[in-house]
Amino acid sequence: LVLHRLSAAGSRFKDEINIFGYSRTYLSLVFNDTLLHLGQCFKKLLYWDEGRLTAVKIQEYAQAVEAVAGARGVWGFIDGTMRPFCRPGDNQQDYYSGHKKHHGFQFQCIMTPDGLMSSLHGPYMGPTGDRVMWNDSNLESKLRELLGDEDGVARYYLNGDLAYWPAFGIMGPYRPQGNGMEHSRAEQAANVTMSSVHIVVECGFSLNVNYWGINNYKRGSKIGPSPVALYNIISTLFTNFHTCLHGWNLVSDKFHLEPPTLEEYV
Repeated sequence: LVLHRLSAAGSRFKDEINIFGYSRTYLSLVFNDTLLHLGQCFKKLLYWDEGRLTAVKIQEYAQAVEAVAGARGVWGFIDGTMRPFCRPGDNQQDYYSGHKKHHGFQFQCIMTPDGLMSSLHGPYMGPTGDRVMWNDSNLESKLRELLGDEDGVARYYLNGDLAYWPAFGIMGPYRPQGNGMEHSRAEQAANVTMSSVHIVVECGFSLNVNYWGINNYKRGSKIGPSPVALYNIISTLFTNFHTCLHGWNLVSDKFHLEPPTLEEYV
């Protein structure tokens, strides 16, 4: 039931009565309660996998990125993603993102070179910016503890956009050094290279929508009667499961780094 509803955009409980043989009320209870249960069971795994995201593993990620992009010390890619839903009846301004032109929830996600969405934090209201999510996630303290040297300087970095600058442990595109100044040729080349790599990562984020149609069905996602935020959280978990079971996706293929097995991941 959970897999069917998450993957089928526009599916209705009344249409599933013939498939599963139970009432709409029963199907709704089972679906929502199962999502809640999975969310509780895998909450820590999705936020930060202590067993897998070690200093040794992060060094392996950085080597994979450097081999492909030439960027030394970058071990993952961080960005905000939005999951739109149907316009709510109340407090519409709290959920509306003027940038995205949708009502929805924001999430902060870290993609690693093995193709896994290795950290997911949220949900946040639609207008929430990337830097606000970063500060609230408390991941900076984890990175300082794990990756900082004796002087408190980061040794490895996440690649993110300018919204995160100058956060610890995040490397963004080069900025001009002053008003009216331009990038050097080396800085321009570095920005172009990392931008092309980031496009592949965005494709990785899009798997969450391509595999699970419910994330792309805005009209049927209504906050209040439905746990809309959990749709994205659990589909992220299932996308990681899918990557582990198949042994690759677009991102892992780009960086030539196999994801863990499902047993190793969970």
